[in-house]
Amino acid sequence: MRDHVKARVWWTRLLQIIAAGMIILGKANLSELSNFRGERLPSGWSALGGQCQSPYVRGGVLANDSKDCHSSFRIFFWAAVVVAAGYTPLSVGTETDGSLVCPAGCASVYTIKPTIGLVSQRGLIPVSHTMGSAGPMAKTPYDIAAFLDILREDDTPGYPAGGYTSVLLGSMSEFSVAAVDYTDWIFPPKYMAPEKSATAEMNRKFQDAYDILKLKARKFSEIVPLIKPEAASIDGKSCKLMIMRKYAHHF
Repeated sequence: MRDHVKARVWWTRLLQIIAAGMIILGKANLSELSNFRGERLPSGWSALGGQCQSPYVRGGVLANDSKDCHSSFRIFFWAAVVVAAGYTPLSVGTETDGSLVCPAGCASVYTIKPTIGLVSQRGLIPVSHTMGSAGPMAKTPYDIAAFLDILREDDTPGYPAGGYTSVLLGSMSEFSVAAVDYTDWIFPPKYMAPEKSATAEMNRKFQDAYDILKLKARKFSEIVPLIKPEAASIDGKSCKLMIMRKYAHHF
């Protein structure tokens, strides 16, 4: 079957990456069908590639762990793992809702979810045209900026004359930053079972970051009230899922 399943259209930016001189090592494993195959399916699992493993956690995924678990550190796909483990300096992932930022955060690598339209969707299969985007993963902000210089569309509005790498030497004093209450915006237990020591350590790190932002940013709003996902529902159904399914390709 593999010999007969071929893409009709290559991802536009993949050709640009190759033209820039990069060597493609392979395709990373990911959560099958964008993690929509089953409600209790472990994140980072596919029938072909098996279960993704964190390079920082010994013993693999625990059988009794929650769906997005601590034992695999919610690394949805190997795009984060291969960079964290040092197999490659760069990788490309895709995100509808967290599939770049969550794995990158857990794997201690950098990423950015580009604004929709900044990176071409042609040749990709986004869950939703309004939410899906490809983005880079790397070990340094400079690598992210340099890679995004290649991935971006040629007619990107507001693109710096010297590229994204030319604006990396800015100061936090140029930015106003808003944040949420990190003790309130957490994954539900059914998705990620609470782990007391890990939660305490993460909360300390969040507060350390907030304290630095208070000193460095032009303005910092520490707790911004946002509507919780459960409040955005119609007849008990998630508005987010309703929107995603309306604009989905295959769900």
